[in-house]
Amino acid sequence: MVLSAEEYEWSSYRQHVALVENNWLDQSAAFQALDATDSARAIKYRALVAEGTGNAELSIIRTALKRNQITGSEHFRQSIVERTGRRISSRGPGRPKSDK
Repeated sequence: MVLSAEEYEWSSYRQHVALVENNWLDQSAAFQALDATDSARAIKYRALVAEGTGNAELSIIRTALKRNQITGSEHFRQSIVERTGRRISSRGPGRPKSDK
């Protein structure tokens, strides 16, 4: 869509890195955990976004999206199971085999 995050009009990136005034955007706990001050967080957030996502990680994400699966650590996946009460593990294609 765009070559850099700051070019995308509907992204919160510009507010997070202090390119535009931010008097309305809520800061997530993850963003606040980057550092103690707004200016230090902006620097770290800019570096984090510039780092991008590696090919191996992108492959995992794309495969999960195609299969409509959750990605994350075992702890994360288990917390989703507990919160939703739904099985999230993947099964092979087709119906399960009958006992008959």
